[in-house]
Amino acid sequence: KYDAMRDQYMADWVTWIKDHEEQYYGAGGVFVTGHNGHMVRVEDEGRNKKAVGTLLAERYGEDYFMSGTEFLEGDFLAKDTQIQSTVRAEFHVVARDEERLASVFGRTKWDEGYLSFDGIGEDSLLGQYLATAQGMTTVGSVFTKEREEDEQYYVIFRTPMKSYDALILLRHVNPS
Repeated sequence: KYDAMRDQYMADWVTWIKDHEEQYYGAGGVFVTGHNGHMVRVEDEGRNKKAVGTLLAERYGEDYFMSGTEFLEGDFLAKDTQIQSTVRAEFHVVARDEERLASVFGRTKWDEGYLSFDGIGEDSLLGQYLATAQGMTTVGSVFTKEREEDEQYYVIFRTPMKSYDALILLRHVNPS
């Protein structure tokens, strides 16, 4: 119940910001960044809640554009649940499944890439691949060192073409 209410409040806040920017500054839209899990276009399977992105997609239709992110390996900061402290620790995760999009991207020469789904036909080989649920990296505010070696703790299955309009692909990410 808390998650659903939190996402509803976040969607309302984005709507307020958009309306404010339009009214006072003539802005035609706003750019919002957020966790893939919150900004996803489709309802989270099995969680029975609408994410921020799902609510925004319902409100704005095709005017809501979501670029998801995926990376091959990276470091991030999170609260270590094994330690009784509010200090965040640094963790490292790697895409281990060779069939994951992050791993496929890792076999290219690029450090970063942008893949728009616009114009990719579902009948094409790439379209079929992106229309299939696959593991995508997702890290949050809490983690433990023991979880770094097991993708089940930091991978969620999503269908990229249903969940996002595009993907930002990165070889390596660092804490900001």
